[in-house]
Amino acid sequence: MPAMDWKAGMAYGLIMKAAALPAVTLPQLSSALEASWDRRTAYLGACRPANPALGQCYPTSRVVQWFFPRLEIASGEVDTGSGFEAHFWNVDPASNPARHVDLTWRQFAPGSKVARFEILDRDALNDTPPTIARCELLLSRVLLKLEAAGAIDRTGGAASMPALGGHPPNVRDG
Repeated sequence: MPAMDWKAGMAYGLIMKAAALPAVTLPQLSSALEASWDRRTAYLGACRPANPALGQCYPTSRVVQWFFPRLEIASGEVDTGSGFEAHFWNVDPASNPARHVDLTWRQFAPGSKVARFEILDRDALNDTPPTIARCELLLSRVLLKLEAAGAIDRTGGAASMPALGGHPPNVRDG
């Protein structure tokens, strides 16, 4: 595998050239993400040992998009039966019908359903500095987990998720 230049990206500086992306499967990525989640990567430091996916949806969707650039990020509301919660996940808009990839759905109670969603513009995310820091931390941990598992051979330096943008500050990014 060629050396990876983690700072050279396409679009908004997050996604590397496809030829340089590590060949990681979604199950490998899912395992590495789950092993990397904690209070520091969760929205507002949410942490429940019985619900490790809680508050991890936005940084998880960003990391998934980093490894799978064809995926977009969806922002929506989930009807939990007792209220509505903001949520983020990935969508492959090129598939027909669109394929939804949600590695944090289990944070919601059984019977929960998406009430509405929209695909975010990857060029206008407007992430806040704390959100960028959570995404960078999660990505760096995931890369270390994948490298330790032999899923990638990272030789180009540390991964970087530059200040990219995200969503209005009043939208929950968990």
